[in-house]
Amino acid sequence: MDHSYSNTEFTNHVHGKHLSLDERGQIQALHREGLSLRKIAERVGCAHTTVMYELRRGTPDKKPGRGRKPMYSAKRGHHAYLKNRARCRKPLHIEDPEVEPFIQWMVNNVRNLRSVQDDHCIQRH
Repeated sequence: MDHSYSNTEFTNHVHGKHLSLDERGQIQALHREGLSLRKIAERVGCAHTTVMYELRRGTPDKKPGRGRKPMYSAKRGHHAYLKNRARCRKPLHIEDPEVEPFIQWMVNNVRNLRSVQDDHCIQRH
């Protein structure tokens, strides 16, 4: 950074890894200084599209009417990232062919139990 009072340390971002809260803080500071997406990406060490998506993620929607323009927040962006990440799971695959019949039996029983419970709830109301 150009200021002697700045305490933002620049580290090289490892490509293919998710942004850390510190890197999001760097993006926030550089964006508030008015740097372009490409300049921010160069300093943080990531792609300019990553910076663009991060700015979208961490900037709240503008409310209709008067008021200030919503600003990017590293904490808000990190919170949105964690929320989205919690929903992102790979499906569980069990490779053992001996276990497969049991899993199918269990899945069918759970589905049948749910449908019986749903039917029971619908009949009550």
